[in-house]
Amino acid sequence: MMIKTVLFDLDGTIINSEQGILNAIKYAVHKLNRPTMDDATLRQFIGPSLVGGFQTIAGYTHEEAVEATEAYREYYRDSGLFEDEVYARIPEALGDLQQQYDFYIATAKPESFAEQIIDHFHLDGYFKGIYGATFDETRIKKADIIGYALMTLALLIRVRRSW
Repeated sequence: MMIKTVLFDLDGTIINSEQGILNAIKYAVHKLNRPTMDDATLRQFIGPSLVGGFQTIAGYTHEEAVEATEAYREYYRDSGLFEDEVYARIPEALGDLQQQYDFYIATAKPESFAEQIIDHFHLDGYFKGIYGATFDETRIKKADIIGYALMTLALLIRVRRSW
């Protein structure tokens, strides 16, 4: 059986999202009137959940971390996601291979943000689906997101076969 389905991460694989993430963290910190952090500290926020990051990296209480996460998302939704950039040659590589494979995104970024990014950078023609985190953080771990993607894809395959 030939592998036909490929799951890609978004951040650090398809796009460089560092600038938008760092600017959103800076915005959130400023909005909460907290001390600024250097870029090395800010980069630690890339990857883990935001609430957890604000607690462990910045030392915020849970309530402050939730408030900072809301401010982060406010900035990221309106500006930060447009500060991302697609890595060089990604569209060409996807175009070269899309006849042989079905591409999907599985990202720890909230699903709606990932959808906006894929649309904004005109990558929607390469990906058959986008699976991401939830805003309420019920699905934020990468393993849960990949499981969600694989389960959804398995259900779609079963439905198609039953037609």
